Amino acid sequence: MSWKEKLTSRKLWLTVANLVAMIILNRTGNEDVAVQVSTIIMGAGGVIAYVFAQAWCDSKEVENDDGWS
Repeated sequence: MSWKEKLTSRKLWLTVANLVAMIILNRTGNEDVAVQVSTIIMGAGGVIAYVFAQAWCDSKEVENDDGWS
């Protein structure tokens, strides 16, 4: 599995968000903060997935471009 596939994996981002939320909950006992941080992590994961997907689409477009616009 390539880094691109790993960084765009929803499973990875859910796992990271869960880990961070559990650490925050364990350290502070504040569930609201844990939920807020998890939401931010999942949002960042979505942005990263979009960026990689768009870059992949753009690279395919360049590969298919024959130079005649």
